[in-house]
Amino acid sequence: MFRLTNQVSQNPLFTAFDIEKNKLNHVNGRLMVLNKAKSQILFRFDHPVNLIEDKGLALLVITDNPHDPSSFRKYILKGAVQIRPGNYFNILALSQTSQVLLLPQQKDHPQQIKLDFIFASNMDFEGQVHYFMPLSMTYEFIRENESLVNPFPNFWHLLILDHGQITLKHNQMNLSLNDSQYVFLPPNQDYNLLGVSKQSSYILLPFTSKIDYHFDSGKILTLNQVNKDLIQEIIDLLALSALDYLQKAKVFALFQLVFINLISNKNERQILNNTTKMKEKSDNKAFELMDTYIKQNLDKNIQVADLANLFKLSRSTLQQLFNTYVNMTPKQYINHLRLSESKRLIRESTLSLSEIALQLGFGSIQYFSRAFSHEFGMSPSAYAKQKFQ
Repeated sequence: MFRLTNQVSQNPLFTAFDIEKNKLNHVNGRLMVLNKAKSQILFRFDHPVNLIEDKGLALLVITDNPHDPSSFRKYILKGAVQIRPGNYFNILALSQTSQVLLLPQQKDHPQQIKLDFIFASNMDFEGQVHYFMPLSMTYEFIRENESLVNPFPNFWHLLILDHGQITLKHNQMNLSLNDSQYVFLPPNQDYNLLGVSKQSSYILLPFTSKIDYHFDSGKILTLNQVNKDLIQEIIDLLALSALDYLQKAKVFALFQLVFINLISNKNERQILNNTTKMKEKSDNKAFELMDTYIKQNLDKNIQVADLANLFKLSRSTLQQLFNTYVNMTPKQYINHLRLSESKRLIRESTLSLSEIALQLGFGSIQYFSRAFSHEFGMSPSAYAKQKFQ
């Protein structure tokens, strides 16, 4: 992970500045197309030299002692910087397309030295495979009503709210994030953050992915305790003034673990979601079969135990299915269908009320009459009289 040049306020190696406020002479400018992610070469100018971000991501590697690898500092070039005279630097590619404008003073030509070791733009460690490459990490505070625009629009971002509340304006939507919530933001889309609480702290992590994976972009999710602890450990390490090789390796490994955990969580949610959908589909099919069976056998004295045995379901599962689909118990639903059918037979057949009660399995005319009156608010005989009015 690297800091941005415009985040460094005091630095003996370079000074970040606002391009708009400085009218620069581009006559001596040279557009550098970067295609290397590692090098052994460093440049040194006798006078201040300006570097301006042009396209993609570029990494400024700079030092005041080229023979001491521990003195090397790496920053993502953001905006413009002026390299102080006498310092050694090079610019490496962090993205496939990367361009930087180099503006030396007139007739100032660089000295060039070749090192006996290689420095690289990424955090490659021999034998280590990286699937997700964090480009930078910022742990920032945002005040109420303060806003921040996406600094790296061409890359994926992981935004984690550590504390407070912020509003994310993304794709014409306002998304609210609270403590320990996170969201993946896709590349090539504009967004900005707006502070809601008095002061909020967040982590913004632009990254590249070497695998074709569909992140839950734009979806607000919550960190589990494992990932909270990992993020805190990363924050503690990055708070150190300088990281040694092993500490950098640990930060890198921790980020890989965080990403893998987040993806695993998504896969678990997807499996759970797919399982739920499969169960819903199975439940729906089971109820449809039972519903058809009941309607075709209203003349039989169907009991709940009969349905359980026929469809290989427990009584509790039966109760749950009927409650879900018709908001009734199985017995209530069977009686409801019988009584609805009795209304049809009263209207359309020549059967007597006693014959209808017997055909639909009510057992007696008295039981049929009580059930009909309870369901429809009138007796079967009163309903039958309406047919002739």
